[in-house]
Amino acid sequence: MKYLIGSAIGCVLLMAFAAGPAALADSVFTIENPDVDFEVIDADDGSGEYFFDGIGDFDFSTFNDAVLGSFGEARSMAEFDISGFSVPPGEIITGAFFEVRFSSVYVYGLGVDGEIPESLAVDGYIGDGVQDPSDFQIADGNVLASVAPVDPQDGDVLRFPVTAWATQLVDAGERWLGLTLRAETFGGHMFEEREIYPKLTIQTAVPEPGTFVLCLLAGLPLLRRRRA
Repeated sequence: MKYLIGSAIGCVLLMAFAAGPAALADSVFTIENPDVDFEVIDADDGSGEYFFDGIGDFDFSTFNDAVLGSFGEARSMAEFDISGFSVPPGEIITGAFFEVRFSSVYVYGLGVDGEIPESLAVDGYIGDGVQDPSDFQIADGNVLASVAPVDPQDGDVLRFPVTAWATQLVDAGERWLGLTLRAETFGGHMFEEREIYPKLTIQTAVPEPGTFVLCLLAGLPLLRRRRA
């Protein structure tokens, strides 16, 4: 029976993820400009002590840059305290979104001379509520979303879907949902840290009755195999 239940739950979540922002949210949980957000730089400063090697060297207490240059990279990190969130009874998470707003499209430094990256990515990690340069590489390999801005302008807002990651951390009872914003290709942008941004929104809703029927049917083969 546990296989049937697990399959049904998984199916509900997958269908909710597929619905994405089109799903009607019954409840919305939002965290704006979290208390823990910062920037980490990995760079070769010429001193022989620091190298552009994929390991964070310096951290600053402002969510700001996403830059990939010829001799350094800057990533902005945000850790959202989700301990105050719980899925309302009878509902499921239907969407989770990370939003950032451009403060300057053109960046200079770390070998970048105003070039614009082709795409930006958000990686996920389990935070600890502490600003640390090691957070630079801790999320490597866990890419949640990639966005290619079209003709970005100062003040534009970018939205990254992070539904699966938010669901995983909520289900596991984790407190800090960590997100890393970085440039995927050469170039960089600057982002705003004040008032609303960076921002995390989690949406929940009551699944339609037909969804449960479909999921139960999908789980029947697993139950038969288990009994066999």
